[in-house]
Amino acid sequence: MTPAKDNEGFRDETMHNGIDSDPEIEGNDSHVTVIGAGPAGLMLASNLVRYGIKTTIVDDRADKTSTGRADGLQPKTIETFKQLGLAGPLLQKGARIYDICFWNGTATQPLRRIGREIHYPPGVVDVQDPFILLVHQGMVEDVFLDDLRIRGVEVIRSMPFSRYKETATGVEIECLESTTGKPKTFTSRYMVGCDGAHSRVRKSLLHGPYEGERSNSTWGVLDGVIETDFPDIWSKTVISSETEGSVLCIPREKNMTRLYIEMNPGATPSSSEAATEEFVMERAKAIMAPFKLSWKSIGK
Repeated sequence: MTPAKDNEGFRDETMHNGIDSDPEIEGNDSHVTVIGAGPAGLMLASNLVRYGIKTTIVDDRADKTSTGRADGLQPKTIETFKQLGLAGPLLQKGARIYDICFWNGTATQPLRRIGREIHYPPGVVDVQDPFILLVHQGMVEDVFLDDLRIRGVEVIRSMPFSRYKETATGVEIECLESTTGKPKTFTSRYMVGCDGAHSRVRKSLLHGPYEGERSNSTWGVLDGVIETDFPDIWSKTVISSETEGSVLCIPREKNMTRLYIEMNPGATPSSSEAATEEFVMERAKAIMAPFKLSWKSIGK
């Protein structure tokens, strides 16, 4: 890890190479400051702390992710959690999915199953855990937060990243307290941006707009306990209706099912405020017809 050039026109000086576990940090608060306390930032911080590297974790949110967001852990990720001694709670609570089903419907033919595949066929893929473990992001964060807490490290929350500059001994990072707007400074040898798809750290490093492709595809996401006569609800399932759009069904913990529901351009409301829970439910029902679909409860 090496800090990038200063984004505020400050001097650019050569940094020390490498990180050691020496408690003397040459005047800095920590060896590493991690911006972002999602799974990536927490996993990095957990590993750094295990090696005796003093680490500061800063996040703009007031609390951890409560539900939803990312869905599953692949076998090699599960193996990594086992190596860290952190897999137990996730394996106990998560849903294990071994296969994926494909359904298709056209203007002349109703929905029908067109295929089924095993994710990790025996003898083809050599993995210890031949399944995808479906757990919501908050559960993954919990595992790392508990591990860090045991090691005496807590996330500094409600502290959005603002800017940084390089110093003679590392990097000076300015964050803003969400409640007061007052700046707070953290100093360390290195800064790592783990603050997501709209990363402020990345934007500050680039010194300009991020170049890439954008998609206009809009999807609604619902977690909940559902009632349906659809036969493959306990498998990971891709449902494609040529006339209505697509739904991705993913089993979740606590007998819940997550539905990713395509907001068909012809049916998308004119504003985001109009994309209500009821609207998304109606889209799912239309795509999955003639099968019945209703919700006993919605996950929070």
